Amino acid sequence: MPTQFLLPSPTTQTFTHHTIPPQPLSSPHALKIRTHTIGLNPLDAKRLYHPSLFPHSSYPAVLGVDGAGVVEAAGEEVKRFRPGDEVFALGRMEEGTFQEVFEVQGEEGVGTKPRGMGWGEAASLPITDGNTGNSPLPKSVLVIGGSSAIGASAIQLLRLALGPTVTIIATASATHHAHLRSLGATACLERAAQADGKALRAVTPGEFGVDAILDAVGAAVEQPEIFGALKEGGLKMYAAPVTGREELKAPEGVRTKRVFGRAVFGMEGGKGAMQWLAQMLEDGIFKVPCAVEVAGKGLEGIEKGLRMLMEGVSGKKLVVSM
Repeated sequence: MPTQFLLPSPTTQTFTHHTIPPQPLSSPHALKIRTHTIGLNPLDAKRLYHPSLFPHSSYPAVLGVDGAGVVEAAGEEVKRFRPGDEVFALGRMEEGTFQEVFEVQGEEGVGTKPRGMGWGEAASLPITDGNTGNSPLPKSVLVIGGSSAIGASAIQLLRLALGPTVTIIATASATHHAHLRSLGATACLERAAQADGKALRAVTPGEFGVDAILDAVGAAVEQPEIFGALKEGGLKMYAAPVTGREELKAPEGVRTKRVFGRAVFGMEGGKGAMQWLAQMLEDGIFKVPCAVEVAGKGLEGIEKGLRMLMEGVSGKKLVVSM
């Protein structure tokens, strides 16, 4: 059966529809997944509407980071998955999930969809796990953008990894504070506090500040006051996902790290991260980080959803049902 996919135009900032005949697996390690639901991310929107922010990207390229669907084919070197398995997966940078069937290179980018989980929730998961990074162990962490999918995932993973004594502070709109506390945040602040380093330090132990900042939305590019939350003599770590806004100017002595979703697979034990996430969801240890909203149906719904992201979305993940 022919497969439809979308290609972005860097000049018109729109998508064009294309159709190709069925393609064979490109390697013994590859999987073909028939898309059921696509998760939308700000990164996708920025690559469509602001391609100049990504000078190293090549075009034509199929966008789309997150997806969930059914395995149609698996290479002979794939061990965990077989045709018919329901999965969620992390798409490739230049050949992503904005298509009816997408290919994943290597099963480390694939997780088993937990029983009873909806397709929209499954499609909201992949990039949230890969972007939380790896670093020395802090005793206090500030999560900027705590109500985003990455931020709410980070709160849970930090609590699981660092235990009950670590202080986790999150910024978000007040409507999301109760949810973030239920995920493991010690304290929550309104987003306005991001412009005031003293206000950020005020809720930390002894008001001395935090060891690390996890900036889930890349806010420090426009709000450098966020660095005022870091503790003098502390670890002074800052991490943020790749957002396309890379002109970050951190104070001297601050160790910064930009994280892309697939980077986790290169870390020690990282190749099992997606399946580990799937098992934690199955066991109820990890929760779907935020509410899911269906922005549209079919490939035609993707552009509408990306426009919604650019206009601003808070505390929810947009998906498109196929």
